[in-house]
Amino acid sequence: MSEARDTQLSSAANASRQQVSSRFTETISIGQLAKLANVSNRTVRYYEELGLIVPQHRGSNRYRYYDESHVDRLRLIKMLQESGFALKEIVAALNPILDPKGNITYSGLEMSRKIFKSLKDHQARLRRKQSELEQTLDAIDLTMKELSDCFQCANSHDIKNCANCSSGPAEIVNLGRRVAAVHSPKKAY
Repeated sequence: MSEARDTQLSSAANASRQQVSSRFTETISIGQLAKLANVSNRTVRYYEELGLIVPQHRGSNRYRYYDESHVDRLRLIKMLQESGFALKEIVAALNPILDPKGNITYSGLEMSRKIFKSLKDHQARLRRKQSELEQTLDAIDLTMKELSDCFQCANSHDIKNCANCSSGPAEIVNLGRRVAAVHSPKKAY
């Protein structure tokens, strides 16, 4: 099933690339890029400031121009964000490594390893969160079961009666005891 899903996702990605390719063959403006990637112009500029994307070139009018690879890059960034990555983590995983002369020394394998490590760390955090959520859900299930017993109880119309209950949830029984204690007649000494 996973293989079929991967094939489907790959087909969808290829169709998306073909759609982008058919829209432009040269370069596009920041507004066109933002629209194709479904982000704002401001987001594109912010990602430039972070070094996540670099315009292909600037025109004589100082406008930024981009190509198809920038659309793919923005979609990757969005996918990582939607997967729960903080922008700081995305920057660490995707920023190229530059040598002293400013040349990119980052290989595809290095990028794959960085993204893989980030995904593995994120997966571990999600698994811990999943365990916590499962424990919380178990506690909710138990409490709901206990509370459902109250629905059939003839005495549950008054919380004071819950003090003597043997089947209700402990929180309700304890609350019933506190209410009953407050409303019980005081003994004279």
